[in-house]
Amino acid sequence: MRRLCALLRRDEGMTLIELMTTLIIGSVVMLALFALVDQAFRAAPKRRDRGAAAQRRRIARERLSRDLRSAGCVAGTGGALQAPLISAGDTQVTFYTAVPAKSAIDDADATNDFVPEIHQLVYDPVAKTLTRKRWTFTGVPPDPSVTPANQPDDVLLTDVEPSGTANTLPGHASAVFGLIPEDGTTPLDPSTMTAAQKASVARVRVGVRVAPRNGTTYAPAKATFEEDVTMRLPPAYSGGTAVGGPACQV
Repeated sequence: MRRLCALLRRDEGMTLIELMTTLIIGSVVMLALFALVDQAFRAAPKRRDRGAAAQRRRIARERLSRDLRSAGCVAGTGGALQAPLISAGDTQVTFYTAVPAKSAIDDADATNDFVPEIHQLVYDPVAKTLTRKRWTFTGVPPDPSVTPANQPDDVLLTDVEPSGTANTLPGHASAVFGLIPEDGTTPLDPSTMTAAQKASVARVRVGVRVAPRNGTTYAPAKATFEEDVTMRLPPAYSGGTAVGGPACQV
């Protein structure tokens, strides 16, 4: 019994210093783990925002590219083909387009396969929206400076801003659209563009930055969309042969 008591007296356990050291090390490890978890929680919404913005960018590419690629020539006075572009600037593009007529869908023998429309893509820098206006007509084209009465406006994209890549000329960083002539690489200056230059526009460059719908101000969450869309031009004729292009098909 005396021997057992002696052994118990020699078992001193942990000192206070050892206990405090263990608690400090454990606290540091726990704080590091909490910081890691906190960063993961903070990063999750940003990842979701980037994914949402990328999805909206894909939708914007589909809508804008499809609309601009539908641009076509219409017959003017005397039957000569007119270029699709009616007017354009840094924040708007107005053009003729042709859409399938209902009769052409329902009747395989229909002769009037396409009906003309005027489309206008407009960027509002205050509301940060891209809107499409549409005019339908038969015969004489309407004045696109007058708001269409027969078609409601389509809001194609919200929470959008210029990316600074549409028109790289000095003073046009806020441009959403860039107008590139046939066989050219540098966009035109729409403020000094001549009628001949307007008729030569073969590509429209769209450059925007799209944010997720929640309106976040987190800059890396915004997705940049830039694309050149080819427009068809009326053919020029040399010796009865159409030259140049991309030519309209009517």
